[in-house]
This record gives sequence, structure tokens and C-alpha cells, in this order.
Amino acid sequence: MGLDGEPGVEEIIKVNVPAFVKQMLFDYDNIDKGATLPQYPKADYGFQKFMEDIGLADEIADVIEAGRDYLEDEISTGGGERWATLADLTNTYQYKTPIARDIAVQISNAVEADIEKAVEEQYQEYQEDPIDFLENMGFEMDQFQREDDEGDPRELLNTAFPNFMAEYEDQLKFEKDASLTNGIEFSMDDPVYMTGLDEAFKFLDLFFEDYNNQNIFRFDTNTGLHTNIGYLDEDGDEVTDYNLIKTMLFLNNDFAFKGFENRKGSRWAGDLKAIFKREIEDQLGNPVKNTYGFNEWKDSIFDLYKENKFEELEEKLSSLVRSFAPSNPKSIGFNLHHIGKRGYVEFRYPGGDSPTLEKMKATTLYYAHLIKLAVDKNYKRKEFLKKLVKMMVNLKDIRKRKVNIKEAFAGMKKGKLYRIPVDYAENGLYNLVMTTEDLPSELQTLSLFIRRNAAPGVFKGLRKKDGKMFPVFEIIGAAGFGGKMSEKIFSLEDFAFFKKSGSIEKMGETSSNFKAYKYFTDKMEDQ
Repeated sequence: MGLDGEPGVEEIIKVNVPAFVKQMLFDYDNIDKGATLPQYPKADYGFQKFMEDIGLADEIADVIEAGRDYLEDEISTGGGERWATLADLTNTYQYKTPIARDIAVQISNAVEADIEKAVEEQYQEYQEDPIDFLENMGFEMDQFQREDDEGDPRELLNTAFPNFMAEYEDQLKFEKDASLTNGIEFSMDDPVYMTGLDEAFKFLDLFFEDYNNQNIFRFDTNTGLHTNIGYLDEDGDEVTDYNLIKTMLFLNNDFAFKGFENRKGSRWAGDLKAIFKREIEDQLGNPVKNTYGFNEWKDSIFDLYKENKFEELEEKLSSLVRSFAPSNPKSIGFNLHHIGKRGYVEFRYPGGDSPTLEKMKATTLYYAHLIKLAVDKNYKRKEFLKKLVKMMVNLKDIRKRKVNIKEAFAGMKKGKLYRIPVDYAENGLYNLVMTTEDLPSELQTLSLFIRRNAAPGVFKGLRKKDGKMFPVFEIIGAAGFGGKMSEKIFSLEDFAFFKKSGSIEKMGETSSNFKAYKYFTDKMEDQ
């Protein structure tokens, strides 16, 4: 650093410009071989400032333009000859910490939502004028002719549904439905909901009576009959505290689709119960009991179960149902995203080209049953507790699954150097790099990106103690030159998790951490 606090050209050159560029800006030796951006930058030092300090300010615009061209090509093709997919751009397995993975998941969800929105907007544009839309895409559409929609939808609805419209027209909101050909969507508007099953069935009776006596409107395979159901307390207020785990344990996906089986598998009505089951079992299957503090529920749910604190357990599990639910509300049949603000669940299961009054009444009763399960503590309480106990026993078995030794240690070799997770207090290499002044030139930039919570360790093999196996690594002890090499010992479960997640991986001999390890261990042997 210069005396005025700004980096100077001479000082940067002293810490090895090529190494600095590779570690902090761009790994020019790794193009087409792997990641070209640094994984762990720690310096607040931008590209523009760097170019100015080495006297290449006039080249900044050209370099940035070339970089943009390169990145556009990489992003648009996924680095190959095909178009990139969402998976290419948001691959969470490349991130080594829970925080980074959580950020990547949120980005993935946001990208997916934006894609869905863009698709819907383009589809609506296509529906409004297919010929113009396809012409703008470059298709020759001269052989087609435009035809205006036949009549005003509300006028046609009054003609086709005279009894239904006489009763409900002033309470409904009418909108064009872009997912259908000349489609129209209507929903309750003023009031926003009807009260009671009797009123709901009256609504259905009038609608289907008129529907069966007309030939203007028809249901389509893409038609959805989404049913919103909530619960009012004794004061007439919306209940927003739902016991979601209770509902999940009773929810039967086949029964939810009864009468609408052709809708099963639709991306617009995913199986929330299956998603929850998969997520909680997969996460419990990761042996580490508490990774960076993000998974405290893995212990707490069993503690609450053991102490018979079922109400607290139900709250904890219900929060997990919300957490594991897809962020896109249009992707799940049991859409819970409206509970907090509006006090209802949107059931997206019914639809298709052949709904009937009987089918809709049956599904409405089933959905009302699911809502009552969620809001009425005493409703089917005994049956629920039996299901809950069974679920917890199954989850406990998953939690206790033994590590597959052969799978966990695949590729591990004694005497080889691996990057392993360590605590800051035991990371001797980090302390040495940060405090040694006369580092070799190839290691001088290492202090900018060396990790406090990871270190090189030589795999020494397995050690057996009290009938258990423990993987053992040798690392540079925190005492530095005045101390000795020390051991880092993992439980078999923790090792398996870190190995699977990529936090334990073989270290390349050309990496700076490998060279630093060799440099300091050689000096320690010479003393």
C-alpha cells in the first residue's frame, strides 16, 4: 500500500502481478479447463482500479467489451454447443458453504419465477394475436387471416348462464385467461369469498345447471377450477395459524385428484406432501447433526418428541412444511402461500375438460376436511398423533442410518493431501501465512484469499476407538513453528457429510495452499 492508503504500482509488482491476477481477477491459465473466476476473493479491489494502477487505463473499455462478449457466449450456450439451462446457471453443488448454497437456491427460485413470468407474458401475447406474435419471430404468416373474438364475454356469459349470472354477476371479477383459447376467468371479488359450504354448493349448483344447458362455453384440458378455502373463528376473523404437518399427514394426493386424474403430474399442481417427505428425509440423511448452525431442527424435533412436547413439535414441523414448499405458488396443488396474509389455501388440483357438479362437490368437501384438520386442534386428534408418532419413528431410523464406509472413502488415499474443514483456532497454516513476512513470491498473494475455516491435511487413515472408526488427518498445528504437526479427527458421520458436500477434496499440487503447506512443513523439519 502507498503512504496515502492507495495501492501503488511498485507495491503490486512486488507481490507478483500474474499470481495476483489469477487469484483475484481471472485465471487465464484455466480457460476451457474449469472455473475461471476466483472462488474466495477477500480484497476489496476492482478490475478498473487494478488496470489504472498498472498503467493500462486506456485498455479498460476494450478489455471489458471482450469480457462481455466472452461471458455472453458462455451464458447463452452453457459453455458448449447447447443453450444454457437453469441448472447450468444455478448449480448449487459448486458452492462449499451452506450460506453460499442458500443464496444460490434463492437465486435459482427467483430465476425460475422470472422464467415462469416471462413465459406467461409471451403466451398471453401469443394468445392475443398469434399471427403478429409469430410474424415477429420471423415466420411467414400470409396464409392466415385474423378473426375477431366472437362477442363480448360478459354478454355471452349472461346468455349462456342466465341463472348463475343473475345471482353472482355483481360479486365476480372477470378477466381474460391467456392459458386458454378465447378463455375467460372469473373469481369472487366483492365479497372476496362466500361463507359456508351451503353457499358454495349453491354457487356450483347454479353454474353447472346453466353450463349443461348451453353450447357457447366449454371446458378445456388446460382449464383449472382452483378452489380457495379458509376458516373463520368465532369472531368472524380469518384464521392464519395452520397446523400444516397435521394436514400433510392426512393429505392423500390420489384423493385430492379424484375425478381429475388426468391432472396428476401437471407442473401446475405438484405434490406438496411428496416434496416435504423427500426434503426432510434427504436432509436428515445428511449425517452432520449441526452444520454451521443452519440445521438445528434436526436435533430439536427429536428432543421435542422425546419430551412429549407435541404442540411445539407440530409448530416446528409446520414451519418446515412452509420452508420446503416450492416458492412458485403455481407449482403445487396445495398452495399454502396465501395463508399468512389471506387466511386460505388454494387447491389447484381440479380442472380439465370434464368436471361435473358431483366431482366438484366431492373435492370441495375433501378440501374443507383438510382445512378443518389444520385449524381445529381437536378434530381427529387421536388419529393425527398416531400418524405423527409413526412419522417420527421413521425419521429417527433415517437419522440413525450408518455410513456406507465403501462409498464414503471412495478415492481416499493414505499420504495424500486434502483440503479439509477446520476451526479457525486450529488452523496453523492460516496463522503462518498471515504472520510471515518473508514469503516466497509465489505465496505472497495467498494472504488475500486463504480460508480461515479450511486447511490442507494429509490423510493418515482410520483409527478405531471404543468400537468406532475415526478418519484422521495431519495438519499444521496452530502453534506454528514453535509447535508440532497436529491431528484433525472427524467422526465417521461428519466425514461422510463433508466428503459428499465437497468440503473434503483432494488438493492439487499446483495450488497455492499445497505449495504453502509444503513450504512450511519443510521449514519445520529443518528446525
